[in-house]
Amino acid sequence: MLLYVVTRIIYCLLLIVCGVLAASGMVLRKRPDAAGGLGQLSPFQGILGAVLCIWSVVLAIRLFDMLIPFFTVSVLIAFAATVVGVVLGFVLAYGLLDTYVLNKNATATAGGASLRARCVALRPPLGLAGIVFGIVYLILILV
Repeated sequence: MLLYVVTRIIYCLLLIVCGVLAASGMVLRKRPDAAGGLGQLSPFQGILGAVLCIWSVVLAIRLFDMLIPFFTVSVLIAFAATVVGVVLGFVLAYGLLDTYVLNKNATATAGGASLRARCVALRPPLGLAGIVFGIVYLILILV
């Protein structure tokens, strides 16, 4: 039981960190002094995004079994947090995916520019959603 709670707390913290990375442009406009901390995390955003995406998919599958018989607000919020985590993780990991997988395929590179533009446009709202759902899910776990 303790391991379950600790892994969920780590997941919430990862969701919040990835949300801050995704919304870093908005954060830097409001707090220019935060550039140092965000600058240290930005090289790892692809790896953090990939970990968040994979972890969220596994968690969503596990929560989907609980969604039908135990339809409560906390399970619904947890499921929504995992869906946000999957999309946010993909958006953050897209640069890593593009660098190591898609650049070897000419047709994928041609269509990748429009997908990259969509990912950049989705980052701030997904980042804010990741922060909010991470905090709400963390509160639900701790209460």
